[in-house]
Amino acid sequence: MIIKRNMRSYSQLIPTRYRLVCSLFVLLAFFSLAGCSQEPGGDNTASAIPANTLGGPVTDFTIKTFKGEDFTLSAHRGHTVLINFWASWCGPCRLEGPALERLYKRFGPQGVVFVGVAVDDTEKGSLRYLEEMGWTFPAGPDSGSLADQFFVSGIPKTYIVKSDGIISYIQSGVRDEEFLARKIEEAMGR
Repeated sequence: MIIKRNMRSYSQLIPTRYRLVCSLFVLLAFFSLAGCSQEPGGDNTASAIPANTLGGPVTDFTIKTFKGEDFTLSAHRGHTVLINFWASWCGPCRLEGPALERLYKRFGPQGVVFVGVAVDDTEKGSLRYLEEMGWTFPAGPDSGSLADQFFVSGIPKTYIVKSDGIISYIQSGVRDEEFLARKIEEAMGR
């Protein structure tokens, strides 16, 4: 013998208060997500992009070079700038070092500024590296949190900054010299 129970519809099983709370939650989630989008006609400039990221503004910094001079990035506004994070104990940095000096000799006379920032290195090791690489552009130690500000989690890491202070290229690791030359030219507007 089969007993039939009084079957209610699914909507009757869920209390009205619960359905109301769920509906409000869905609407709240929808409007919260919609609020994150850019308003029509709003400002969509680089200032909306975080600093020290691709397409974002570079933050100003000053380092004391190994020659005892101050290098302040903002003093070079109006110029393309290449910032290279390196260390004397870094094998890939040693592969890249001579190419950076060649690029500096090629683009420095055209107004491109180069600066090297030694990360987690000794002064003795850094000075030996600079001599071995033959670097003639400014270089100094990261005596603070500069590598953290630039999200350096491995080296070498290179940033190319356009004359307007916007980062146009970020390179982690070693790339071919001519590829990097093309990125410098692009930043220069060529």
